[in-house]
Amino acid sequence: MNSSASDPEIAFPHLRPELCTDGVLTMEFVEGVREADLEDHLVDVRRVVTAGMRCVCRMIFSHGFVHADLHAGNLRFFPPGRVVLLDLGLVGRLNDEDRLGVAATLFAFASGDGRTVARLFYDGAPYRATPDYDAYEREVVAVVENLHQRGMGSMQITVEIGRLFDILRRHHIHARSHMTMVNLALMAAEGLGKRLAPEMSLTDEALPYLAEALGVEATPTP
Repeated sequence: MNSSASDPEIAFPHLRPELCTDGVLTMEFVEGVREADLEDHLVDVRRVVTAGMRCVCRMIFSHGFVHADLHAGNLRFFPPGRVVLLDLGLVGRLNDEDRLGVAATLFAFASGDGRTVARLFYDGAPYRATPDYDAYEREVVAVVENLHQRGMGSMQITVEIGRLFDILRRHHIHARSHMTMVNLALMAAEGLGKRLAPEMSLTDEALPYLAEALGVEATPTP
């Protein structure tokens, strides 16, 4: 298996070029430990959850690479805390503009800056026919402020992004298509965390990588 150059706890199977075609991606077979069997092996659950979240955040926000089919069946684990990502046949790429746009939007979201979230979604929309921008902005700000009043540590970021998408739809603003792809990848990472280490927060894990991508300082969420 190829390990990530900068992260020995993340690995990808080797390709078998002689067995690959334009329609078939063939990779080495990886035994590993399935998620359902973690309790029966010497795998540090919190460590693999941290590594998985770190991997997804770095792929998206630092490299603009999205594994678009990252469900539990495409993950294997090795003791004490190594994660292997399988099946890279369905992936997405973000150009630098889209990568930084996603990072800026989610950083503003995690930092409680609802007005910036509203503006970034609006400015980046491929289509918008918003009859009342102020009303749209007030709804976005209310969602973000409510989250911070409740405490960001316990929230499900992908659920809240879904609520923002509903606001966009009602105000006739189309989100860029890559936002849906990114949300699905984050949903997979968050789902892993909720199943195995529910006390962990994707927001807290993602914030340093969002800040790194944008060249700003990360402020811990309340």
